[in-house]
Amino acid sequence: MMRSHSAALAIALTLPLAALACEPPKPAEATKGAPEAAEPAAPEQAPAPTTVPAPSSAPAVSQESPDGSSRPGEPPPWYDEARFPGSVVKRKDVDETKFRGGFTAAMILVLAAGTSPDQCMQNALSEIAKVAGKTVADMPSPDTSTDRQVAHGIEGGYEWTVVCGDAEGKPMMFLSYARG
Repeated sequence: MMRSHSAALAIALTLPLAALACEPPKPAEATKGAPEAAEPAAPEQAPAPTTVPAPSSAPAVSQESPDGSSRPGEPPPWYDEARFPGSVVKRKDVDETKFRGGFTAAMILVLAAGTSPDQCMQNALSEIAKVAGKTVADMPSPDTSTDRQVAHGIEGGYEWTVVCGDAEGKPMMFLSYARG
């Protein structure tokens, strides 16, 4: 019987000791009169990763400027559908969209029936060249390697893109600009 009592006593002592061993450690209290230990150096944190926001497909909501205008800046004079006779606006950004430290806007025009991509591009380059004080010959040559014509350039502080071609069975022009 002595054996069963000692086994029971061993179990009775083991369980509380095991429970104590599993408890999280308690914070140490500083003792009075003991020299204070130097605070451990904070671990260096890696800088937070920077993210670049994706361009928004919807126009940004602009705030009114002190001069009363509702856009951060004025669009270039050639960003006007009235300069392209016979065209109809399919989509046009009314306000500029904030993008990579600047602003951007775009429009899509449905052109007059029978307008070729070459005629579309010459008309667009002519309008941009007039404002820049240049001739069409001074403007960047469009890429004509596909069924569309594409031209890019920078004039008067505006980076611009023109794409001319057929879409949805109609002649169309995409015209965009960005400014810093």
